[in-house]
Amino acid sequence: MSEKPQAATPRSSPGEEELTVWEHVAELRRYVLLSVASVLVFGNLTHVYRNELVAVLLRPLGDGAMLQFLSPIDPLLFILTLDLLGGVLLSLPVILWGLYRFISPALPRVPGWQVCLVLLGCVALGAAALAYGYLVAVPVTLAVLTGLTLPGTEAAFTAKGYLSFFGTVLFMLVLVFELPLVMVALARLGLLEPRLLARKRGYVYLGLLVGVAVVTPTTDLVSLALLLLPTYAVFELGLVGGRLVAITRL
Repeated sequence: MSEKPQAATPRSSPGEEELTVWEHVAELRRYVLLSVASVLVFGNLTHVYRNELVAVLLRPLGDGAMLQFLSPIDPLLFILTLDLLGGVLLSLPVILWGLYRFISPALPRVPGWQVCLVLLGCVALGAAALAYGYLVAVPVTLAVLTGLTLPGTEAAFTAKGYLSFFGTVLFMLVLVFELPLVMVALARLGLLEPRLLARKRGYVYLGLLVGVAVVTPTTDLVSLALLLLPTYAVFELGLVGGRLVAITRL
């Protein structure tokens, strides 16, 4: 008879003592402080190049586009928001590393090269999401929405409203593009069966349609399609990755 495979056990080392609640809290505080310090450093870097970043942000609006401030404090809030977004975005690798280090004792033992591969994949998919959003989703959506002006009116954007729209679209795309890594991680932990999910693909597509329709920042069909099509694509990519991981676990 063949031996029954043993279930994965949480990572531990010989002689390692279980941490107390307060030691876990202290460890979490270290990683939170590290993440905050990283956000502050990269936020300051973003502030140094804020003029160049604003020029990049305005490019999807076309030549000669200007944003409007409606109150004296709006320019300061716009700069601070831009600094915060840039700091958080550039700090994502540090934040994810700290999160993994904190929860890793409760996870099955994973080789270090696999962890590095997942982190690199996370960064690569995030960069792909930002490129797709900046080059395709944001410009096309703006072209559709600005084409809906009525006679006697013209499209004008406040700085706060435009930055909120821009950030929301990119944030949603980053979440969508990270779906394959989530599926691969769940398959690696034995919490997801890719074959079963593939057989229920129709229900999954319907659920993704409803979910994307709810979170889409605008209500037009073009914006919905621009978010839905990559969602379906990365779901299929996640199925492929999940199947490969499930095979290696056998």
